[in-house]
Amino acid sequence: MTGWRLLQRTGTAAVERFASGTQIARTTEKFAAAKDSFGSAEEIVGNYNTMKVALTAFGLEGDINNKAFIRKVLESDLGDAKSLAHRLSDKRYLKLAQAFSLGPGGTRPKPETVVNLVRKAYVEHAFELSVGETDESLRLALNAKRELNLLANRKSTESTKWYTILGSPPLRSVIEGALGVPGSVAKAPIDQQLDTFRAAAGRMFGSSFFDKLNDSANLDKLIETYVARSAASNQQAGYSGPYTTALAILTG
Repeated sequence: MTGWRLLQRTGTAAVERFASGTQIARTTEKFAAAKDSFGSAEEIVGNYNTMKVALTAFGLEGDINNKAFIRKVLESDLGDAKSLAHRLSDKRYLKLAQAFSLGPGGTRPKPETVVNLVRKAYVEHAFELSVGETDESLRLALNAKRELNLLANRKSTESTKWYTILGSPPLRSVIEGALGVPGSVAKAPIDQQLDTFRAAAGRMFGSSFFDKLNDSANLDKLIETYVARSAASNQQAGYSGPYTTALAILTG
């Protein structure tokens, strides 16, 4: 828990220091300079730096070499529920497509709007990745706290919010760990998975799980439970991750 508590105390300042670092600053400056190409999926996937920033912003950095696939995602019809971005169970791809809104069915944002949105998300995710090099559970916890806060305040049905979690590997991992849901549940039909997660959430928070997350104390309880259980699991496995790198990132 030491690393997580330190993150909570110094997180904002640490992210700002991280963003001002030479490498991150250069990367985001190059991204902003390429804004005139944001109207073309072909140009986006053809520019390595633009592709890197865009994918990392949504936690999809592993797709950096999947140019054809990402181009199809970007060109998806956002008004068609059967389009690729909508059909993919991992809704991070839909968020990527919505950020640029290149396909039909969406409203094309100004390039400056895209720059501000994606650059902010890129810095946050890149920071989390740097923390994750030392402790993966802290990376997932940082991501989950931000995403769950947004999700809890989203105007959607409770079922839709749950399906968002089930379709997001990073979020699902944290919720599974915090609620004590076994990974084997993923093999069950999706409606049974939903019932299992709801029941586990009910045992921890009672009814209206997402309403409870609007209270920062409840959200903190959820994340801290995940971090504590992850730490206990690592200790049982004989692993004790050093916090040296994380401390350096946080304290400058």
